[in-house]
Formats: sequence, C-alpha cells, structure tokens
Amino acid sequence: MADYILTTTCQDVAGISAAVTGCLADAGGFILDSRQHGDPATGAFFQRIGFRADASPAELERAFAPVAARFGMAW
Repeated sequence: MADYILTTTCQDVAGISAAVTGCLADAGGFILDSRQHGDPATGAFFQRIGFRADASPAELERAFAPVAARFGMAW
C-alpha cells in the first residue's frame, strides 16, 4: 500500500465530497485524513484528502478523471 494526498479545487456545488470519497473507496482507497471548505466570497471549494491505496498513481488518475471532469476540478 502507498499513501497519497489528493488536493482539489472547483466551484462549490452539492455532491463533491460524496463523489470524491466514493471514487476513492471504489478504487480501494482508505481515507486517513480529510479537510475541506468553501469560500462564500468566491464560490470556490477546496479539498485535501490523505488516503492509502494499493492502486498505482496511474490507476488512481484514471479512476478519478471522470469525477474531476464532472465538477471541473483542478487537481
């Protein structure tokens, strides 16, 4: 297993955390730490998740790309 940190930012809308954590769980990830917040002044959402997984970075990128695209994330 390897430890990873995923940081994301995008427009703040409902469902982001559920989509991200669900994706990580589906990829066999185990969340170690999670922090997030929205900025009401700009409407931006920021998230940082530390997790452990057996998957390679390339496998995780392929799994996460559709979630990132759905929310227009920078990651």
